[in-house]
Amino acid sequence: MVSMAVATFITGCGKAEPEYVEVQEVAESPQPELPEGHSEHDGHDHSAHAAPAAGFAFSLPQGWVEKAPSSMVLKAFQTGSPPETLADVSVSAFPGDVGGQAANINRWRRQVGLPPLDPDSALALVKQVEISGMDAWQVSLTGPAGVTAGGEAIQMVVSAVSHGGKTWFFKMTGPGSAVEGELESYAAFIDSITF
Repeated sequence: MVSMAVATFITGCGKAEPEYVEVQEVAESPQPELPEGHSEHDGHDHSAHAAPAAGFAFSLPQGWVEKAPSSMVLKAFQTGSPPETLADVSVSAFPGDVGGQAANINRWRRQVGLPPLDPDSALALVKQVEISGMDAWQVSLTGPAGVTAGGEAIQMVVSAVSHGGKTWFFKMTGPGSAVEGELESYAAFIDSITF
């Protein structure tokens, strides 16, 4: 029986090391080899990722913890201190332009508790960025105060890039204080991404 295995390569055990994720079909799922000089109990997780592989490399910021992704998410992370300063980061990819920038921005505005905008006003929120040497775009949204249980506004930062016939979304969301505290790490994460 052919099964899906995800090969993960980690160079060294220092912080913010590049990680490459790739899907391969294999007859068996062998245990990954540990880097030279490391044992199974050295405090680092060298196990293969069970999540659907995304096919991109990145450096994980210090303090970010990988968590199990949902069915629509390729990679998921959590950072901060629960519950007040906890932010979630997700990576997803969908075919085509997924309705375009304005439609996506208005969908995210609803998620943070804001009303939709006309297309021109929505597009005015877009900031041009670069991901893996390609033109990309980013939007930052802050909802009204009092939306979260703690009374804080929900904040969301989403970066998007077209690659391989898909639109890739890198999204960080959480209470405003959590997201603000991780903006530098998020920017470093975005800068580290390579396809």
